[in-house]
Amino acid sequence: MLINPLGCGVRFPRSLKPGTPLRIDDLPGRKSITARVASNVPPESGSKYWVVGIGWDNPGNLCGLAPVPEDWAPYSTLSNRASL
Repeated sequence: MLINPLGCGVRFPRSLKPGTPLRIDDLPGRKSITARVASNVPPESGSKYWVVGIGWDNPGNLCGLAPVPEDWAPYSTLSNRASL
């Protein structure tokens, strides 16, 4: 649903326990990253999906966006840290 250099928000069919470790695979460039569940937002009326907030263990431009949005500047050169 959304992504930034510190994490992302994804739709998920159920809530996940905050602090749960995750590994995200198949990022651009065949990269993977470790992360943790940060938060859960329950489904809105008419939706069956939770919004799960995920925080990257190593912040960076994981999708290789170019040009990098101005507010991503502190993290724009960290994309190589996403590879495991």
